[in-house]
Amino acid sequence: DPFKNTGGVENYLKNLGSAFEEIGHEVEYISTGKKLSGHLKSTLNMILFSITPRDLSGFDLVISNSHSFRPILRTKKVVSIFHGSGLQRIFKHPSTMFFPFTFFDSILELFDFIFADKIVCINHGLLKFASRFSKKEKLVLAYPGVDTGLFKPSGSKKSSKRVLFVGRVGKAKGFDILLKTMDYLPEEYVLDVVGEPAGVSTDRVKYHGNIEHEKMPGFYNQASVFCLPSRQEGTPLSILESMACGTPVVASNTGGIPEILTEECGVLIKESRPDKLAQAILQAEKLERKKIRGHSLDYGWIKLASQLGGLE
Repeated sequence: DPFKNTGGVENYLKNLGSAFEEIGHEVEYISTGKKLSGHLKSTLNMILFSITPRDLSGFDLVISNSHSFRPILRTKKVVSIFHGSGLQRIFKHPSTMFFPFTFFDSILELFDFIFADKIVCINHGLLKFASRFSKKEKLVLAYPGVDTGLFKPSGSKKSSKRVLFVGRVGKAKGFDILLKTMDYLPEEYVLDVVGEPAGVSTDRVKYHGNIEHEKMPGFYNQASVFCLPSRQEGTPLSILESMACGTPVVASNTGGIPEILTEECGVLIKESRPDKLAQAILQAEKLERKKIRGHSLDYGWIKLASQLGGLE
């Protein structure tokens, strides 16, 4: 449920739904409710939700942001959003097919590719990957949006040196590398961490836990640089939000990141080394914030909703 949980996928669904409402559509959300902790619980929850028969014939369009087993749904049209996970993970790391969640996630993704009327890929890399399993006429490239009314520059000058990280605190997001990077930055630099699990704050690393989406612009605006050294990504909303606030970005050259992050907006890193990451942060800090904000205006939720609503 995008109104009970935090995360990139939840924010994607919430913002997309709001955009559909803004252009005159009625929107209803069907979800699993609260996220479940634990690998096996999450796996069972995902399977039960995906294979539950539903009569959705009263809707003109069903957008599946998770998995939907099309043959057991009564509906006019299903558009599945492909964020990438199970199948990609198995192709990159074959041993992960023995993880229950990854295995069943990949099976359900295959059903999406076969039975959905359209597959919306959030970056070109995913579009290319999806073409292995689905007919090309089914595939649509559509980048996520950003609320540029909420995420915008505050106008206040930044006197402190602050690096911002937003996301799940773990190896997948490269947080271990970012922590080591602080040893290569001047002592006045402070790392702000938004996400879970939260650690114990120190003089140079401040943990804030999960923050309400509406309060995030304040964190982006007080940051000198936003940093996301992920080992694997889709097309992170956090990068678009940072750019909308005019805050420079340092991020890994992975997933859809190089498709949205230009040289005017930030620095792509190819090596997962703390010293190189520190150099990139110092380099990005010099970028012009007005140009960064301008680039973000190309990504709007209204534009995305109009595109999806017009799919035949």
